[in-house]
Amino acid sequence: MKAIGGRVIVKRDSNEEKTAAGIVLPNSQKGPLNTGEVLSVGAAIGDEIKVGDRICFEKHAGDGIREGENDNAYLCVKYQFIMAVL
Repeated sequence: MKAIGGRVIVKRDSNEEKTAAGIVLPNSQKGPLNTGEVLSVGAAIGDEIKVGDRICFEKHAGDGIREGENDNAYLCVKYQFIMAVL
């Protein structure tokens, strides 16, 4: 995937918890987290955000990208909806 223009591709952080035995406990009541790792940066953004940065974005920012079984694990987020680099 490659971001175009003033957008970034983000792998959204998971809010699932694992037990000591490795059992995944999904926490669907909280909803998805608003943080993630930048996978691709559009050319219009410049040097402020780089691939590998962790960012915080607005709650309803971006469009989900479905790839394989990871439903909405990736987002295409406009630069204006990014609040901070963590």
